[in-house]
Amino acid sequence: YSKHKDRVMGKTLFEFSGGPIVDKYLSASRYVGKIYHSAHTPQSRAEIERITRRSEDRYDWYKRFEFVEGLEQSGGGKKGAETSRVEERLCSKLSGSVLGCDADLPFGGVSDEGLRDEIGILSINSVIECISTSKEDFVAKLHRVLDILRPGGMLVMTLNVETTYWEGGNGIKYPAVYTTEEEIVRVLASRGFVDIETRVFTSSEEGTESEMDKTIALSAWLGD
Repeated sequence: YSKHKDRVMGKTLFEFSGGPIVDKYLSASRYVGKIYHSAHTPQSRAEIERITRRSEDRYDWYKRFEFVEGLEQSGGGKKGAETSRVEERLCSKLSGSVLGCDADLPFGGVSDEGLRDEIGILSINSVIECISTSKEDFVAKLHRVLDILRPGGMLVMTLNVETTYWEGGNGIKYPAVYTTEEEIVRVLASRGFVDIETRVFTSSEEGTESEMDKTIALSAWLGD
């Protein structure tokens, strides 16, 4: 987001099926004008609403706020104050309306055409490969979700690659459809995405804290 700050400044970000997780767009909140969060389950939507209301029983994201502050901070300063600023910034950008979504529906369940016109950044994180039942189902779901984005928009996405499962913090292995970096890039290129930038992370990398064995992070722009 820092690299493309001039192109994303003031844009609306849509987080597709983000569950109860807000950390994926903490850095984006520095630049974007508004963030819509969508989640598949009522429980996840309720948790995001607790965050926007700053309810006392909301999940404590302090460590992630602190991590993002560390990435953004250029010099000294008080960590506590900076971390609070990250939370303030996030809550000021998050829409109070947490939306539903469904990758089996046209446009990923985002039926509001006016909303789709507003979205300038589509963010998808470790979702499609984890909810699909086959490679065909994965590709179909991915296409439906990509339909949300209008030409000229930015895609930011992470996926578990070269694996048939991902391991949660509780040690349980959850199924995932096997895919590769090359397959993902090929799908995006066929859809007209350009300036596709990718980076692959592994759980063995120094400084990496992840239950995902191999993850691809990418950004791309949908051609006009």
